[in-house]
Amino acid sequence: MGMSHRKEIHQYHQEEELAVASADFIIEKAREAITIRGGFNIALTGAFHVLDTYRHLPGAAEAKGLDWLNAFLFWSDERCVPPNQPDNHYRMVHSNLISKIPIPNENIHPIQCEDNPKGEAERYEQTLRSHFSPMNSACFDLIVLGLGTEGQVGSLHPQSMILEEKERWVVAEFVERLGEWRLTLTPVAIKQARFVLLLARGKEKSEAVFQSLKAKKNHADWPSSYLQPEDGAIHWFLDGAAAMLL
Repeated sequence: MGMSHRKEIHQYHQEEELAVASADFIIEKAREAITIRGGFNIALTGAFHVLDTYRHLPGAAEAKGLDWLNAFLFWSDERCVPPNQPDNHYRMVHSNLISKIPIPNENIHPIQCEDNPKGEAERYEQTLRSHFSPMNSACFDLIVLGLGTEGQVGSLHPQSMILEEKERWVVAEFVERLGEWRLTLTPVAIKQARFVLLLARGKEKSEAVFQSLKAKKNHADWPSSYLQPEDGAIHWFLDGAAAMLL
């Protein structure tokens, strides 16, 4: 894959167009992975602005004949809150996607970190390592991430020590300014993906989009500028408001 294709920017005027196009992209990558490798491994986030994308996935999958039996769902990050909380990422994905598709329970691998974040980080890493065994890399076909207003992606926050991680795939971190524990894939795991879909919408994201794509800034200040897959590609999906400074 040539360098020119390693970062692609897709812009849409309306939020609805963005949701439809990003859902189609996910289904296209799913079908490609199943055709070539027999299975599709995806890590999902629970960011609120990605939920519209998830709502379009069941219809897009049906229209394009995707067999969910060969899809495996993981999470890129999770808030360490009980699964009945509205901002629990598993709950978000379940209510908008999983409850509407014929996917076997054993293909779904949620993070459950409300009781023991550090212990769950180790357990989840083992789950991933055994799923991707014998390859010693996190070969996600696609990782879906949402962009935060300060350039955070997944639960990788500015100045986080996790940005310097060299070995672990999954880490728990207490985020001081939020007063809560988060679990997240590390850059080590994210950079091993075949594709990353990074979605941003709304003018409040425009500065983070600009800093990540155009400005020469310290990576630690803008984690979103840090995540180029080593052998894969990152696809930015933006609405007009998020792209207004480009």
